[in-house]
Formats: sequence, structure tokens, C-alpha cells
Amino acid sequence: MIYLGSLYTHWDKDVVVNRVQETTRMAVKLWSKFGLAVYSPIMHWHHAAQEHRLPTDANSWLSHNLAMLRRSDKLFVLKLDGWKASEGLEIEIKVAEQIQIPIIYIDIIVTGK
Repeated sequence: MIYLGSLYTHWDKDVVVNRVQETTRMAVKLWSKFGLAVYSPIMHWHHAAQEHRLPTDANSWLSHNLAMLRRSDKLFVLKLDGWKASEGLEIEIKVAEQIQIPIIYIDIIVTGK
């Protein structure tokens, strides 16, 4: 299983929506074009968090996300604008290094489609 790590939290709701769209697009591409089983916390939980007023900060989801990461074969990091400043991604990368799973960095061109 591939764990797809990407940015989420931002004060501008439009930025969050864009991040969710780009992450979902990449997860779909990894599955449909390459046949990879993908877990993405953003894709899997964003809509549920919105609908049920769940917390959306990285710290609230940390234990859940790390449990899923530990069950994964690889960490794919989606390099959306500002990805290096993400505390959540930083933790996920460090844990992947500790448990010695490969980390693949994915450059993305935001297309809006």
C-alpha cells in the first residue's frame, strides 16, 4: 500500500479545497494508471471531517495517520506549494525514514482540471 502524504491545513479555504482536489487527482492517477493501492488521509477523511465537524489539524490525526503509514510499503510525498513547511509531512517523512520504507517525492503541476 502507498501512503500519499500531502499538505492540508491553511487559513484560506480555497487553498484547502485545491489541496484536496490535487491530492485526490494524484491518488486516482496512482490507482488508475499504475494499479497502486493508495491511502491518503486527505482524500479519505476530508469530506467526513467537514460533514461531521471533526478536527482538521495535523496533531488531531497524527496517531491515526502514523498507524496507516506504518502499514504502508512506501510513502509518496506530493510536493504541493509550501510542502516543506508542513509539520505533518515532516513527521510522516521522519517516521518513514525510521521504519525504513522508501520515500518517493512527486512533483506536481497544478492544472485546475
